[in-house]
Amino acid sequence: MFSQKVIGGHGRSLRCTFWTIGCLLFLMCLQLWVYERRWVEHHRTDKSELTLCKIPNSSNRTNEVDEENLHEDRLDESSRQGEVLDALTSCSADLSAEVRADIVGCLQKLFAEHPVLADLHQQTLRLRDQSSDKIRLSQLESKILRLGQMLRKSIHFMELKDTRKSGRFDNNPWDSDPWFMSSVMVRNQRKGFPEELHFPSDLSQGRLLCFLGNSTNDGTKNKYGFAYKEYLPRGSTLLPGVTLVADNDWDYINIWHGMSAVVNFISIRTRESCVVPERLLLFHWGEVVPSMASWVGDLLHASFGKQLELEKLERGADGPVCLERAIVSRSGLGGMSVPNMNVLFETIRCRTYKFCGLEMSEISTRRTIHITLLLRTGGRALKNATAVKELMDRQCQKLDFCTFEVTYISNLTFCEQVALMSRTDVLVSTHGAQMTNMMFMPKGSYVMEMMPKGWLEFAGAGQDIYSWLAEWSNLNHGGVWRDTEGPDCPYETSETLKCFLFFKDRTVGHNETHLAEWMTATLEKAKLSRQKEVEVNENGTSVSPPCACESVDSLTH
Repeated sequence: MFSQKVIGGHGRSLRCTFWTIGCLLFLMCLQLWVYERRWVEHHRTDKSELTLCKIPNSSNRTNEVDEENLHEDRLDESSRQGEVLDALTSCSADLSAEVRADIVGCLQKLFAEHPVLADLHQQTLRLRDQSSDKIRLSQLESKILRLGQMLRKSIHFMELKDTRKSGRFDNNPWDSDPWFMSSVMVRNQRKGFPEELHFPSDLSQGRLLCFLGNSTNDGTKNKYGFAYKEYLPRGSTLLPGVTLVADNDWDYINIWHGMSAVVNFISIRTRESCVVPERLLLFHWGEVVPSMASWVGDLLHASFGKQLELEKLERGADGPVCLERAIVSRSGLGGMSVPNMNVLFETIRCRTYKFCGLEMSEISTRRTIHITLLLRTGGRALKNATAVKELMDRQCQKLDFCTFEVTYISNLTFCEQVALMSRTDVLVSTHGAQMTNMMFMPKGSYVMEMMPKGWLEFAGAGQDIYSWLAEWSNLNHGGVWRDTEGPDCPYETSETLKCFLFFKDRTVGHNETHLAEWMTATLEKAKLSRQKEVEVNENGTSVSPPCACESVDSLTH
């Protein structure tokens, strides 16, 4: 019996020992599991923490294709991405208190250039510090490359011509809904200046302006969008330098319409440290315009000191064309104040004179009064040009200091037109684009304008454009002669457009008595204006004063 108790007691001791060992092993495993979880939580690299934007994968095959594409991207871009990562690390190379402000500036500059990397900053620094963790560093680089893929594909192209909106601007163009690049809305334009859209800028969140398509007859086929310079869409063409982009409701062949659509770029240039653009890109209702009047091209040549390339987006049919820097005008001169116009057209006058080899000092000290009669052929020609020429010649001969000239300006080169206007104190012409040349007349000169019958009633604001140009150019608009002879409109007077088209290009008659009196009064005013100009400038030097941006340009024809 004694032996049985001993044996039984010994068995119970063994069982207790086994249970104790088992519990200890369980606790050890549990502890190891807890440590493992903590380690994973601390070092986890799953997509929810390291990926800015998730890429949907529909199948294993899709994943394989993505990995193949990613491998190709890394072969093409690993060098550049390595530079980006090195730049991130360089910003935190020294964390001493003395350089902490410099580190902040370094990072801000880097993130401005590569905004997509901002959210990866802390992770990149941590992985760089852990030189042994090459695998996770490679994974981060892959995610950055994948993000670049996404940015390339994320650009959304919209129709240049938004048919849902009007193509006309009111007196405050930035308060109306634009129909060209309609997604770009600007409400805080600089007062007294036309609408100016600069890209890249905050307006595009630092992205470049890109165009897709090159249709010359349907603006809805041409697209625009915005892309980061580092992640342009596949097949893109990057045009370096500054590109001037203009859209016009009218055309660029008529020199008035062409001038008023692009001349505001000259004002922008003088306020932008005399920046010299590389090219000009023109649109009409969103359509690419492949040509313009040579007069407009010469005006820009004189104003910018170089011949601008006319971009036709010939590569736009195959892929996006992106502009390194773009300045866009959608309203021409609309919104510009008269004082700013005066500065602009004085700059143009100065630069075109020098471009064409004319001395402003000689022009400003001339004592004679010169009359120029500009003739037209076809629409709005004078009914009796010979009688008008004879009358004006007689009026001029009454003054010892008067000279008279008759010409068709279409027969003259650009610089010949500038030279003609530079010596003209009184310009007489029927309404038409040829009058745009008045901007080259000396300040204080006079303009006499003649119009066909019916324009007062049916032409609208268009009949006032040359009185506006006179004011902008510091000239005097001496009034308008409106012919009263001829048939009446055959349509109801409420049919404004039909009546205007009926009268638009009719010949212009004159009243001899009225014209003689008008000429006499205008010549007296021009005489006084010329005398004042001479008195102000007679003590000047024989050398013309410098023009805006002349120090950086070659003002030769």
